[in-house]
Order: sequence, then structure tokens, then C-alpha cells
Amino acid sequence: PIVPEKVRMNAFANVIYTRDHFTAGIRYESYLNTLQGFDPRYKDNGLPYRFITFKKEGLEVTAGNFYEQFGSGMILRAWESRNLGINTALFGGRVVYRPTNDIKLTALYGQQRSGFKLSDGKIYGFDSEILLSNALKLEKSDLSLGFSYVGRQEKTDIVNPNFDELTNAFSGRINYSYDAFYSSLEY
Repeated sequence: PIVPEKVRMNAFANVIYTRDHFTAGIRYESYLNTLQGFDPRYKDNGLPYRFITFKKEGLEVTAGNFYEQFGSGMILRAWESRNLGINTALFGGRVVYRPTNDIKLTALYGQQRSGFKLSDGKIYGFDSEILLSNALKLEKSDLSLGFSYVGRQEKTDIVNPNFDELTNAFSGRINYSYDAFYSSLEY
């Protein structure tokens, strides 16, 4: 189809500042005469992505926007594909704790981005990743286990819905690699 505009563009600029254990950032985005095929919710310009992160000795705390994926992303994947016009960043808080090099624990709360607004649903999540290779003294292979929980709470205007406001999802996974062989199972 022929479009009346002579110029269409999607543009963005990141500004990130780091000092000691802190990192803060903002992203300016402009969707004026948005490229054809993009989600129509991207019609504006502004600062829809902003965050501050503290990192020190195995602890990472983020307030604001962030991306996260639990396991393969089966129950949680907040990501961005700029070329496809997809951005499902979460806005809220995330804590990542690594008590050792073999254990990673993540907890989060937020709302998903929907264009320049936030969705009505609230996302709660917890993820654990445990590397067993060192404990089992596996020198040439890696073995890890993971467990994830994600809850999504959203009120609805539907009278007597056949579902709860809170939807729960759980997943467990095991990853194994040896040399050029890699196997992953998640349920």
C-alpha cells in the first residue's frame, strides 16, 4: 500500500551512567509515523524505559525497567526485538543474589510494558539456578538444575469468570553439556 507520509521512522537513544556500584539509565524512544507493520501502540515519543541498578558482592538490585528470562523462557521472558517492534520489559523491581558461584537466585515483581503504558496485570516471579558440576567434581562437563515460579494477577470485568485473578506457572529444568554435546529439558 502507498502511504501519504514521505518519511517514517522509529528512533531511540540510550543514556547510561555508571559510578562505583550503581548504574542508571534512560531510553528516549520516538515513533513518529511508525514503520508499517509495527504495533499501533507505538505512536508517541518519550522516556518509557528507565532504571537504577546496584551491584556488589553477589547482590544485584534493580528498580525501574528490566529484562529477564527464567530458563528457556517458557514461563517468563521479558525481552526486546527492536526490528520486530517487540518490547515486553517489566517495570518494577528485581533482586538477583549469588551466594556462591554455583547458585543464582532471582526474585521480581513488575508490570509488562505495552507500548508507552503498562499492562494491568502484576507479575511475580522467583527463579533458582544451581550448578552441580563443582559439587560432583565433573571436570569435563556441566550439569545444572533450575526451578521457576511466575504468578500473574489481573482483575477482570467479566462476571463470574471461570478462572482466578492469580494465574500460577511452575517449571523445573536440567541442563547438561559435555564437550560439543548439549542437552536441556524443561517441564
